[in-house]
Amino acid sequence: SAIDQLAWLSSGAKEVRVSPDDFKAWVAAYMTGAWTPADIYVGRCAALHQRMSGQLTQGQLAQGQRDVMFSTPAGHVATVRVRRGSDPEPLVVEFRDFMEAFVKAGRAFNLELELEKNSERKRLAHHRAAAWLRLMPTGEPVYGP
Repeated sequence: SAIDQLAWLSSGAKEVRVSPDDFKAWVAAYMTGAWTPADIYVGRCAALHQRMSGQLTQGQLAQGQRDVMFSTPAGHVATVRVRRGSDPEPLVVEFRDFMEAFVKAGRAFNLELELEKNSERKRLAHHRAAAWLRLMPTGEPVYGP
């Protein structure tokens, strides 16, 4: 997930993996919309793990977490869910709105980093971005440390 990568770049932690809290913190700091950071994390898990919506854990349901469905401009909902009577009403997010918010958030994060003068966070983010880009399968030779 691109948000996972940006949360990893943003985190000053030395860990290689991004935690759910890192992900949610990045969303809270940079993305605005009709969702909470927990909503976006639920949507991320559904997309990455290719599951149908409606498989929230009992703990998530107990905390009032709603399921997330992404829709297209044509109005098709990307996931199908059968609600149980006690489940919270699902959140339907227009995918275009989500992507617009994501692009704005990425730009805001990049601008914030550029304004930081020689910070350790900026240095670490640049180092991580270079390492991540070296792993991308492009067919091009990989140069650099």
